[in-house]
Amino acid sequence: MYVHCGVEAAQIDGRWWEVIEPLYRDDQPGLGPPPGWSDPEQDGVLTRLGPELAEFRAPHGAVVQLRPRNVDAPPRICR
Repeated sequence: MYVHCGVEAAQIDGRWWEVIEPLYRDDQPGLGPPPGWSDPEQDGVLTRLGPELAEFRAPHGAVVQLRPRNVDAPPRICR
């Protein structure tokens, strides 16, 4: 998962999904992933749990849930 600006979204089967509870750095929200996450990408396992729910599990134990975005675009362009 691309997490350079935070744990926010992923593209699944060609469609954008958003993290239900995004994760960010403690000291500068929106400017990077939280401690323990790799930057710019985090390895892990992404599983679709149903048509409206997916889950990403990172090797360090973090789990985030995702839902399809209403607009098929990322929440923002992270550079």
